[in-house]
Amino acid sequence: MHAEHADNRELNELSGRVIGCVFTVLNTLGAGFLEKANGNGLVYEVRAAGLSAVQQCGAKVHYRDTFVGKYFVDLLINDVLLVELKTPCLLLNFGKPRLEIKRLTNGLWSSACSACIAFLHLR
Repeated sequence: MHAEHADNRELNELSGRVIGCVFTVLNTLGAGFLEKANGNGLVYEVRAAGLSAVQQCGAKVHYRDTFVGKYFVDLLINDVLLVELKTPCLLLNFGKPRLEIKRLTNGLWSSACSACIAFLHLR
């Protein structure tokens, strides 16, 4: 995995559609549910929006051409967008010249289905 396409227009549009699905789940279920209920609701909404969604998808992680482990993402949308459902969430963006760090706890994002969305391109 690498984040070279983090500002790709198609990924930005896709993330907007997924965020819309997140708000639908939040408005339907309400706040306070665990990751599994929110994740299942989000998969339903994403698929209803005509997107593909795979839960607990495994991806091999390489560092400098060396396999360093396997990562299981909560949701993989359209084979390019990883969605992690966590609270609190620390979002690290390695796709910029300088590392961007955001801590999302009791704000809008954590209450909105606790979704941390990372833009990553899978190879």
